Amino acid sequence: MIRVSKEREGMTSPEMQRTAIQNCADANGIHIVDWVEGIDESGSDRKSAWWPRLDQSIGRMEAGEYEVILVWRFSRVGRQRLRWAVALDRVDTLGGSILSATEPIESATASGRFARGMLGELNAYQSELIGEQWKETHDRRRLAGLPHGGHHRFGYQLVDGRYEPDPITGPVLADMYRRALRGDGSGRITRWLNEEGILTTQGLPWLNTNLFQMLDSGFGAGLIVHRPGWKNKRLPKSHWKFYPGVHEAVIEPAEWSAYWQRRLQRSEPSRTIEARHLLTGLIYCAECGSRMNYSHNRYVCTAAARYKGMGRTIVTIGSDLVETAVAEWVMSLAEDTDALIEARAATTKRRVRSVNDAEAIDRRVSRIDERMASLTIKALDGRIPEAAYEATIRKLDAERTSLTDRQKSLGLVNAQREVDVREVAVTLSAAWPSLETHLRRQALQKVASAVLVGPGRGAGRVTVIPRWEVRS
Repeated sequence: MIRVSKEREGMTSPEMQRTAIQNCADANGIHIVDWVEGIDESGSDRKSAWWPRLDQSIGRMEAGEYEVILVWRFSRVGRQRLRWAVALDRVDTLGGSILSATEPIESATASGRFARGMLGELNAYQSELIGEQWKETHDRRRLAGLPHGGHHRFGYQLVDGRYEPDPITGPVLADMYRRALRGDGSGRITRWLNEEGILTTQGLPWLNTNLFQMLDSGFGAGLIVHRPGWKNKRLPKSHWKFYPGVHEAVIEPAEWSAYWQRRLQRSEPSRTIEARHLLTGLIYCAECGSRMNYSHNRYVCTAAARYKGMGRTIVTIGSDLVETAVAEWVMSLAEDTDALIEARAATTKRRVRSVNDAEAIDRRVSRIDERMASLTIKALDGRIPEAAYEATIRKLDAERTSLTDRQKSLGLVNAQREVDVREVAVTLSAAWPSLETHLRRQALQKVASAVLVGPGRGAGRVTVIPRWEVRS
């Protein structure tokens, strides 16, 4: 496993990590069956995309695909105490091992496990120390009227280390605020920008998702925003704090005040105005799981910008093609809803989420009981920290309670869901031809949880996921 928190000059590159791991494997007679890379993925942030990669890798070990996970250093597994302790417990319980290519520690002995635990604590300490130092730096810059970083900001140019309004994009930024004030939503403003050929600071087309995020920062109003604890929770906009910046504003204070009051009253961009397309919020890329947005008569994967130049296939599909496929699916509901539900139940058991399958719940509860017993023994032996033990036990106990409660109500919930779906499906298919687009969309959400689009051509790559089918 290879992880790099941030690609930058002076880092230990993925190539160097790969070489060290390969040399360690060769020296110890280990055959590498797969590589897992996490580039620009934090090992301390709770919301990092690295954790699903780590969980999936340990899950594959549980499935018997391999016995050893090799890393460049133990810090590459993660720098968070709980995640580190849980990962080690899962691997040790399986009889597997996590080996460091540059830290030769034998985890089969008490002394080795102690040394490994101390390294984990040291890595967590270093992560927290860096975080505290960054917090102090950000506080100091904020009070001085400076943003936390010196990256490019739309509407401004850096001149001798100071932000000054850009003569070209500065007026555009001001116009974006004024368009929002008159009621234009993110979709309308985004289309205007893209039609005019105005690009982001990264030289990419605008997306609905990043427009109001930029405007809400208040930078164009000459302000510096502070969102306390925003990484750990979704902080309401009413709790945001703004400080005067040393840079010049491109809009008047009264315009910012009116804009912010509007945003406080409507915490999200207007959906009644801009959700004009049938599949807005429902259509996803089957390749990477990202949402797909409407643009110029097509639905395009929102991860397209991220994969640009990487040789990856960008999933797109014509709006007429996918919407016709969805309409055909809707029209078929009145005839075969009962048969469809029965067929799904018979053919998709392996894909149904385990929390909705009684037998799978029993298996998960048994595994949780085994892990809780194993953790207790290790805590008594002093092999894991007390705090990590208590936190993990609480998490497992909560999961066990949730599973058993779901098991009790599973039969009633599924029966009610099927009855509701049948009624809605019959009504919807009959009324579909006469409904306006926004009404079709609202009705579609009652029977479809998602529309997946895979690569290739034709309507065959479109899959509609009914609400009565829950996928993992």
